[in-house]
Amino acid sequence: ALQDYANFFSHWRHDPTSVVLPGGEAFETCAKRGLEFLTELGQQHHAGSVVAAVSHQMLIASTLCLLCGRSLKHWHEYRLGNTDYAWIHFDQSGFTFNGLHVAALNSNG
Repeated sequence: ALQDYANFFSHWRHDPTSVVLPGGEAFETCAKRGLEFLTELGQQHHAGSVVAAVSHQMLIASTLCLLCGRSLKHWHEYRLGNTDYAWIHFDQSGFTFNGLHVAALNSNG
């Protein structure tokens, strides 16, 4: 894949906001889609509800950039591993990002 998309990866390393994923969407479009989804989700549930939304790293990281008012160039600062989660609070005043959390699994099962 690196050889097939060498030009893409070169541009991606320099500025991920300037490229479109092969066969996919622009990073900013991905981020806006994630934020729209969270907004709709928040509006559909009453105060005090706890709701889980599951997605992949790039959608989560790019959405968190927009939610926190940061450039998409900072997406790597919101890296999540498997089973990790981002805690977000939504109310009438908008979103509050409460950080990334590591959910370590017991190696014994």
